[in-house]
Amino acid sequence: MKNIDIVIPLSRESVRGNFELRMALRSIARYVSNVGTVWLVAEEQPAWCRKLRFVRQGDPYRANKDANLFAKILRVCREPLLAEKFLFWSDDQVILRPLPPAGILPVYNRRGPAAFRGSGRWHERMRNTFAFLAARDIRIEWNWDSHVPQMFDKKLFPELIEPVDYAALPGFCINTLYFGLRRFPAVLPQELVKITCESDRPVTALTAGKLFLGYNDNALRNGLAEVLEKIFPAPCRYEAEYGEKTDGKSSGNQTMASNSTSKINAAQGGIACPAPRSP
Repeated sequence: MKNIDIVIPLSRESVRGNFELRMALRSIARYVSNVGTVWLVAEEQPAWCRKLRFVRQGDPYRANKDANLFAKILRVCREPLLAEKFLFWSDDQVILRPLPPAGILPVYNRRGPAAFRGSGRWHERMRNTFAFLAARDIRIEWNWDSHVPQMFDKKLFPELIEPVDYAALPGFCINTLYFGLRRFPAVLPQELVKITCESDRPVTALTAGKLFLGYNDNALRNGLAEVLEKIFPAPCRYEAEYGEKTDGKSSGNQTMASNSTSKINAAQGGIACPAPRSP
């Protein structure tokens, strides 16, 4: 069983002391049995992080945050110890079931160009990405920015992305550009593997059976933080507090794997995570 490296690009935008990163790392520690090296690419490493590789890369693009993602992934691809294939994993994504040892196929979202007619920056970046691909005779009726971890190729990513002026406004959407340029077929749809929590409605539980959760600050403010703390209550090996005693109980996660199903069920006592509002 080959180990899988994970790359987490971290911005300075967290208003919760990198609570999101803690939840992502706890989920990885529990459910990715063949994890290799976890790489954190950021301007600064949180003081509590440990047992991962830190690569320094800041956020120079204030008006184009996806450009910072491109820069961070390009930077880590230069690391000789990075695995040839790795999971690109955002801090606001968690895994809720064991990851298959071979990883997963790229996950696509069914919304195509016609769905992105809004005035927001993300819609502008997505339109720009579709137009860039179409100019190269790559026309797709879906997108790849499904807000789940995606498998990247260390050699292919720089080959495809470095020739692109990814910093020019309005910018590009990283997954759609990368997998679009690879001409990857749409095989695994988002709804089969992901729960989305991005609305401002109360979150009291998570829908059972999905592999990933993708969320935003709205969901955290409206109950998701408490739900995640029930599922992942104790520090993991990537946190300095791992193994410390808390309220008379070990804060290690040695027993968490065997209790994982019951802990998720305990957080499913109410309504399932609401679907996001249409953009």
